[in-house]
Amino acid sequence: MRRYGDPVRSDRTYVNRPGAYGVIRRGSRLLLTE
Repeated sequence: MRRYGDPVRSDRTYVNRPGAYGVIRRGSRLLLTE
């Protein structure tokens, strides 16, 4: 669950991941909304 705790690192790591992870790229505030 630390991956969601750090939007900065997750932003680059999960940028390539579609779905819920894609939301992080649009806004770190919306981690897993969809």
